[in-house]
Amino acid sequence: MLIEELVYKKLEDLRSRIAENIKSSGQSASGMTAQSMVIKKEANRITLYGREFFGTLETGRKPGKVPPISNILNWLQSRGMQLEGSSNLRRAWGIATNISKFGTKLHQSGGRKDIYTNEIEKFKSEIYKEVKEALIVIVRDNLKR
Repeated sequence: MLIEELVYKKLEDLRSRIAENIKSSGQSASGMTAQSMVIKKEANRITLYGREFFGTLETGRKPGKVPPISNILNWLQSRGMQLEGSSNLRRAWGIATNISKFGTKLHQSGGRKDIYTNEIEKFKSEIYKEVKEALIVIVRDNLKR
C-alpha cells in the first residue's frame, strides 16, 4: 500500500470516529459540523478540515461578542424548541446575550476531550507506527532490487 493511500484511509477512519463521537455525545444539532469534515489532497499533503468553529465542540464558546442570532435560531429549530412568532427571536437574543456574558455551559465547565482530541492522539500514534512499517517494507524492497 502506498503511504499516501495509508494516510488517506487513516484520515477517513479518523473522520468517521469524530463524526460518531459528535453524534453520540449529543453535540450534534443539525449535523452540519460533522458533515463539514473534508479530506483534501494537495501536493505532498493530505489534510482533514472542519468548519471554522469546530474546536468549540470540546472547548465551548468563551464570553465575548454576541454570537450570530441566526445560528441560535437554527440551533433552537434543530432541537425542536421553536416557539410561535417573535418569541423565537426574543429567546435567541436572550441565549446569545447570555453566551456573550458567560460563555456556553461547556466552556464554563472546563470543556471536554472526547470528541476529537483523544481521537487525534490515537491517530498520531497509529499513523506513526504504520507509516514507519510501510517505509521499512519499501526500503527492503528497493534494497532487494
